[in-house]
Formats: sequence, C-alpha cells, structure tokens
Amino acid sequence: HKGGALEEWINLIRENVHGWAQTFALSASFASMLLVPAGMDVGMFHFHGVSTTGKTLLLMLAASVHGDGSEPGSGGNVNIIRWNTT
Repeated sequence: HKGGALEEWINLIRENVHGWAQTFALSASFASMLLVPAGMDVGMFHFHGVSTTGKTLLLMLAASVHGDGSEPGSGGNVNIIRWNTT
C-alpha cells in the first residue's frame, strides 16, 4: 500500500487476503524480521506455478509488510524487481 497509514494497510489486508497461500506469504514476511534475533542468516520460500496464478500478488503482499509492495516497475520506491520470467 503506497504511502498509507498502518490502519489503512490492515483494512486492505482484512478485506483482500483469503486463503492459505496469501496468509503464508504475509506470515513468512513478518517472520523474516525474527531471523537475526534467532541467530539465522537467511530464510527462503519458493512460490511456483504457471503464469497468472498469483505469484506476483503473493510477492506484493509480502513486500507490503516492509514498505511499498506496489506492482513491480510502477515507479517510486517499490520493493519488488520484475525479472520478466516465471
């Protein structure tokens, strides 16, 4: 959510996040902040599937936890880079 307040972001998540994959993407993104305190170096999950199955949406949800999760390539300080491949 671009430049929004926490309450706005929470409402968007409540209204639009349904299903295990979206919930997992958000949970993993929040959990990433615990890696250093837990003494871990890295954590990674691989979302895969055919085109148009929601992989970019999962990435945008996860990126929104840490800042701007807007569509890759939309300009600004977006946290996602498009690789133009699946």
